Amino acid sequence: NSGGAIYIYGLFQGTATVQVAYSTLSSNSATDGGGFFNLEGALEIGSTILNAGSGLNLTNDGGTVLSHGHNLSSDASGGNGTNAPGGYLNATGDIRNTNPRLGPLQDNGGPTFTHALLTNSPAINAGSDINSPGTDQRGVARPQGAHSDIGAFELEDTPPVSACRNVTVTLVSGCTTNVSVDNGSSDPDLGNTITLSQSPAGPYSAGTNIVTLTVTDNLGATNSCTATVIVIDPIAPTITCPSNKTAQAPSAAGAVVSFAAPVA
Repeated sequence: NSGGAIYIYGLFQGTATVQVAYSTLSSNSATDGGGFFNLEGALEIGSTILNAGSGLNLTNDGGTVLSHGHNLSSDASGGNGTNAPGGYLNATGDIRNTNPRLGPLQDNGGPTFTHALLTNSPAINAGSDINSPGTDQRGVARPQGAHSDIGAFELEDTPPVSACRNVTVTLVSGCTTNVSVDNGSSDPDLGNTITLSQSPAGPYSAGTNIVTLTVTDNLGATNSCTATVIVIDPIAPTITCPSNKTAQAPSAAGAVVSFAAPVA
């Protein structure tokens, strides 16, 4: 009935302190406290995902709750209706009423089953930088990105694949042209999105241009390749000549005539 994941019992035993960090509690259910039920104990929690199947993620009955921040809760992390109607997780970096976007409990490597973070999980790069463990539950090094991820799973971001092609293009008008050197760049991580940028960005002038394509995924990993853009200019210049002139020769040597500069 109480404490679907962890039941803390401090009654008649002095202070029972439970410290939880970089853990994932998901799909546990109970009438009171689908995640935690704290009966007159002391709970300290940080960088942890709370995602109860039913019941509140955290119910406190006469105990104390201390958030060290950077927790992610699928509900408001309520309380018992009287002691903490606004929730207990209000420290720096705490995220409440948010779907953590977890994969199913399965073998993702390591000694135990885990819930993987989906690539659009708000837990990514949102953990604390203080006292972050060196690895996740599977033994994967933390952090993989700018910060550790919240919970027991650190998402490994495989760099995107950059694919370039050399391009030869013939001008049909103007003096420069824009062209893409991308040849099907992609990301091996399911659900990741990529953005492409070229340096120099173009437009490209006649001749040989060396272009670097950089591919960046939505988690910040990058990869680059280089290609050649050859711009051929077959367009002949045009010229507008000054008008013909008729002049009278002042002597047998002929006449000196001046023309305005032609326009090209």
